[in-house]
Amino acid sequence: MSEAPKHAKHAARPSDAQANASTDEQTALSPKPGTLARGAHAVTPEVVPDRPPLVQKLHDFAENRNPYTPPERLYTDRTSEEVSRLETEGLRRPFDLPLAVKIVLGASVAVAAVAGGVFVYHSADAILNADQREQAALQESLAREVTLNPPALSTLAPLDNAGILATLQAESANVVDLTPLLADETGMEVVKLADDVDASNAETAAALWTGVGSLNAAEAVHLLNGSWLLAIDRSDGVNLNVRFADFTSGSAEAALAAAVTAQGLDGTATGDVTQDSSGNTIQTGSVTIADVPYQWQISVCPLDEFYGIAGMPETAMYVGVRLFQ
Repeated sequence: MSEAPKHAKHAARPSDAQANASTDEQTALSPKPGTLARGAHAVTPEVVPDRPPLVQKLHDFAENRNPYTPPERLYTDRTSEEVSRLETEGLRRPFDLPLAVKIVLGASVAVAAVAGGVFVYHSADAILNADQREQAALQESLAREVTLNPPALSTLAPLDNAGILATLQAESANVVDLTPLLADETGMEVVKLADDVDASNAETAAALWTGVGSLNAAEAVHLLNGSWLLAIDRSDGVNLNVRFADFTSGSAEAALAAAVTAQGLDGTATGDVTQDSSGNTIQTGSVTIADVPYQWQISVCPLDEFYGIAGMPETAMYVGVRLFQ
């Protein structure tokens, strides 16, 4: 049996030249830094954050350490002398207005005081002396020279509406026909106002007469003194009615007697003077006009009770004369 050569177990070890060649071959096959080998996939490199990991953050928080302290330049020490403060020297100086400003302010105060005094005076005068002024105006209205002349119904009864209007307008220039304002075309309504009261149109005249109750005593006397209202209803026979205020008679009985005479009804009364349940003083009678029999009634009551206006003259009376079939 032959003996193996001693150097046989070293036959498989490469020589140094072969080892160097193998190393160079591997180096040539390896990709260069920043490149990928053929068939390889890109691998995102691990980025190490600048801040500590979450565990480190929790640890710092537990240790009351803030790893992200802002720069000192963002904060100012409030206890240092670098804090700016308001300059109060200007506020501590004495406050003295210029002379021109003082003059203007003084003049303004004086004007305001005078205006306030005038306002207080007129307000007090309007409150305290209102009654005296109203009574003076009322007496002035009563002292006016006016003509009443209510129409005698016995002379109007035989006439138609056109004849009545013509007769009334011939007797007074301040007569206004209110008939166009009525719903009943067969009736008639005419108002006569005092000469110094505007009667330019029917609407104004009607508003004045029907709005007496909303006036004060002086205004009502100014309107009623020298005025009368005539109303005619022909729906059932003939019914004529004239109403006016009597400021001169002084009592209900005297006003009633004056109305009977003015209407030409003396001697036609059929009964004595009476009073009804409302306190009206009444007298009735009958008369024949153009062979047609008529009944008449005259009623009188205090003017202030009829309109309910305080301050009216106690001797003023409201008179209503009615002539009807």
